[in-house]
Amino acid sequence: MKVAFNATAMLPSLTGIGRYAREIAHGLHTSADIDAEFMYGLRWSRAVRSAAMPGANALFPILRDKLRAGGYAPRRWAQTLSLASRDLSERFDLYHEPAVVALPFRGPTVITVHDLSWIRYPETQPQARVRALNRYFEQGIRRASMVLTPSEFVRKDIIGTFALDPAKVRTTHLAADTAFSPLHNQQTAPTLNRFGLQHGQYIIAVGTLEPRKNLSAALDAFAQLPPSDRAKFPLVLVGMAGWNSSVLQKKIDALVVDGQVRQLGYLPHADLVALTAGAHLMLFPSLYEGFGLPPLEAMACGVPSVVAHVASLPEVVGDAGLWVEPDDSTAIAQSILRIIHDPLKRAELSELGIRRAKLFSWKKCVAQTIDAYRVALT
Repeated sequence: MKVAFNATAMLPSLTGIGRYAREIAHGLHTSADIDAEFMYGLRWSRAVRSAAMPGANALFPILRDKLRAGGYAPRRWAQTLSLASRDLSERFDLYHEPAVVALPFRGPTVITVHDLSWIRYPETQPQARVRALNRYFEQGIRRASMVLTPSEFVRKDIIGTFALDPAKVRTTHLAADTAFSPLHNQQTAPTLNRFGLQHGQYIIAVGTLEPRKNLSAALDAFAQLPPSDRAKFPLVLVGMAGWNSSVLQKKIDALVVDGQVRQLGYLPHADLVALTAGAHLMLFPSLYEGFGLPPLEAMACGVPSVVAHVASLPEVVGDAGLWVEPDDSTAIAQSILRIIHDPLKRAELSELGIRRAKLFSWKKCVAQTIDAYRVALT
């Protein structure tokens, strides 16, 4: 089966969609049944790359800035031409778009839709992105042979919103990278020492600094903790700056001054693994998630989470976390204190998390994806 796979999401710093695309790309690359070719911006390769090829996407920074300013169309036009011209020589059997909005393609198309956040929470997204999604998304899923979703929550949301045939929409749960596992202090020390942290002596919050991740509530909750707990368990923020983060950044800056909040920015994968495994607990108060990889990764490490009871998160975390309403900073603070001061509860959540994380695997996700390809070709 000859598959065209849009790997452009793997070019910038990897967040959720990019990491998903990379895992699926690796699975396709090693499958005996799939002959996959990957589109990196405007160039193609049969290799799964962790970064752009030299000169492969020289226009990416320019086009990214144009997208932020409302110029999504030029990038889409360029990639549409790239796909069409490559298809003339390769004659692909199928095209998989892992990043929500499909390009036009003559044959069967599979699209992965990670969430409907621009519809449910348009105020938390750049308006240029909302306009582009409203313009191109629906025509893509109407034309698609199969639509994949990371959770049953998103599957039902798509079917209900767009009246799609349920047989056309399949859930393929994501998973934590196998590197996320329980680690002891000697294993995390080389990384933690660089950041002045001690194993089990900090709280971590992972996510892009943007309104939907609701990190403001995490900061408000942390500020309510007793001074002794804030001093013993500093709050560590991991994630790149995103859209409309200036107000949040000012709040962070004010708390960073006394050293009890550490802002580490976007980290390489190995550092993220060590920082997650070394945490006492994770905060994840997001307003909306199509899946929610960070709490699952924490669970795989035996690190309990305080999680917003919204969207897909109950489907992922189950009984392995403490649930809160995302806008209730007092309840978030109380849940933090419960994990800090109740070692038996923390141990219980840790064990539940390790067991539950094993229910999700990238091998299963890849196998389900390839099965969806076969259905799309029938």
